[in-house]
Parts: sequence; C-alpha cells; structure tokens
Amino acid sequence: MVLLSVLKIRENEITNNLYSIDDFEQFVESIKRNGILEPIIVHKVNDYYEIISGNRRFRAAIKLGRNEVPVIIKTIPEMNELLIVDHQQQRIKKNSEIMNELRIIKEAFNIKRGSRSDLKEKAKRGKEKLNQLRTIHTKTKLDRLNRADTLINEIFEGNETMIEKEWKKIDNDALSRTVKRLQKMKEKIDNEKVIDENFEIHEPNFTVYKKSSSSLDEIKPESIQLIVCSPPYFLMRCYDNGENELGREATVEEYCADMADHFDDSKRVLKKNGTLWVNLGDYINGDGYSAAPERFLLNMIEKGWILHDKIKWIKNNPVFTHANRSVLADEVIYVFKKSKKVLYNPNWVKDYDLNGIKIDYGHVKLRSVFEFTGNTITTNVANK
Repeated sequence: MVLLSVLKIRENEITNNLYSIDDFEQFVESIKRNGILEPIIVHKVNDYYEIISGNRRFRAAIKLGRNEVPVIIKTIPEMNELLIVDHQQQRIKKNSEIMNELRIIKEAFNIKRGSRSDLKEKAKRGKEKLNQLRTIHTKTKLDRLNRADTLINEIFEGNETMIEKEWKKIDNDALSRTVKRLQKMKEKIDNEKVIDENFEIHEPNFTVYKKSSSSLDEIKPESIQLIVCSPPYFLMRCYDNGENELGREATVEEYCADMADHFDDSKRVLKKNGTLWVNLGDYINGDGYSAAPERFLLNMIEKGWILHDKIKWIKNNPVFTHANRSVLADEVIYVFKKSKKVLYNPNWVKDYDLNGIKIDYGHVKLRSVFEFTGNTITTNVANK
C-alpha cells in the first residue's frame, strides 16, 4: 500500500455506469470520522492511475479536500466489466445492480439456460462465477431476478423508458411480489393476443362478457334476480386499465362516487324484488382507515338504493399488519335493493349439497356473519 496524489488518479466509468451512489453524504461523514480504511485499488494507464475498486472512496476524499489517498497498485491485462464485478462483491447493491452483474457474467462466459458446464472450460469458469454470486445473494433471489428480467423484456419489448421504470420499482419493492405482478401482466398480454376484444361465451345456462359492468346494454331491464360482485378496492391493486381505472382515484371521496355511479345500470337490469351484493374491504392510508365501505354505502343510499342487509365476512387468515392497531380480519358485504320487497329463501342451507359435501347448521335463520370453517356455518345454537 502507498499514498498517491489524488491528481494522478481517475475514476473508471464502468463502475459509475453499473452502480448508483446512494446515501453519499452519509458515506462522506463516515470517511471523515474513520478515514479510508480500505485502500483504493488502481492500475497504471500511461501517465495516470485508473481506479479498479474505490470510486466512492476516491470521490469522498476529493469532497473532504484530501490531497493523498491510500492505494494498492495492481497490474491487469485490461479494464472490463467482469473485472469490476469481481472487485465489487462486498458492496451493498440494489436488485437492478445485481441483475447487471448477472448479465455481465452470462455474456462474458456465454452461459445459456440448460448448458452443461463440464463441456467447455469457459462455461465452467462462468458457472463458478455464478456460484460465487449465490453465496452472497442465494440461488432463489438470482432465479427471481432472472425471471423478472425475462418478463420485463418480453412485456416492454425494447421500450427502455418503461424497462428502467420497472427496475426502479423492483429496487423499491419485494422481489417475489414483483415477479408475481409481472407474471400477471404477461398472462394478460398473452391472453389479449388470442382473445378477441369482443369475446363472449354463450352457454344454455350462462353468458360471459369480456367488458366492464358499468354498462349492461346486452341485458334487458328488470331481468336479473341477483347481482354479486367484489369490485376493486380503493388503492389496493392496479389492473392496468388506464388512468381512469376504478380503484385508482386520487381521493377516497372520488372512488366512492365513481363506485356508486358504476352500479347505475345494475339498478336498471335488477328485478323489483332482486338484490345487489357488494363485497368491499377498507384501506389504511398511513394515518388511519379510509372508511371507504361506509362512504360508499352513503353514496349508494343517496342514489336511491335501500340497504337491505349488512354481512360481515370473517377471515381466519387475514393479511398481517405491522401498524400499531389490530389486524383487520373482516370485510363487509352490503346487500342493496331498489324496492321494499325482496325474494329471500333461507332453505338453501338445508338443500346445499356440492359433490356430497353438505353444510351443518343449527337453525335455518342465519346470522349476518359469513364464517365458513369445515363446511359449517356458525349460528346462535349448537352445531358441530
């Protein structure tokens, strides 16, 4: 190790292109307190020294006004991306940066899926490089990154702007959740290639329409006995249906108004004694619950709907929350009607039989709670 003037040293651009410099001010403070504990690795190029490893340390030293920095001088055949990756193994990296390293290794050693590493020495060395990465990041993580990379390239097909946006999302989100999201996007794109925009299925007992339910032009007025649905919850999921997608409104007030408007045509096609069942869950916006179901209920009543029943759907496996409140373990099902009388038949509990599976019940008058456990409906009287 020797001390070298900062005037004789230059950063290498490969590192700057492969890796970002986050929390640089915090890094500078660390160098200020503790000094450069790990020497900068350089190699001689004509009349200056180029950094192999240590661009951040060098930049911090410049900012702190240091005239000299500790270096280790190495002799290398050439500067390339693979050499830089080898000297950055202990660096804390984003998912996109780890993927960059994977691409470099696979390209340098011509590694292809399913290739045998024992056939060529070059491929064997490449597999060894991959195994070194797996000791740091695990095989599962690398496989997910590869899968994400493949999906992004297939979905966006060379659109560099969108590809860059997706990798920024991956850097800030759970990798497994991201891969699932991308797989759904890819499935949707593949389905749209083979399914016509006006695709419909007509069978003797049912018809399937590939369209929004905001307009039910195909259905005659007052011809439907029962409507059951679970529309998009407020800010819970993106379905890639454009900027006017239901559930992606800017405020919960806009969402509830749009939701109530959405059911206008449902009211037209519903029979006078029919009912509309709407399943909704609430949303925590950071400070507290949005009260979206309750706000939606008031909007529906203002539009002339009558609240006939209110059912609690109790969930035995709710999504865990780290917030300083109880885990939300229920959703609401509102039952609306448009006139006083409705068709209500509780005897379905006695008659229910699905492939030999029957529901045990205590009394046919059901409670306003859905809590299905082992094909048993919880009621006020004893049952198994």
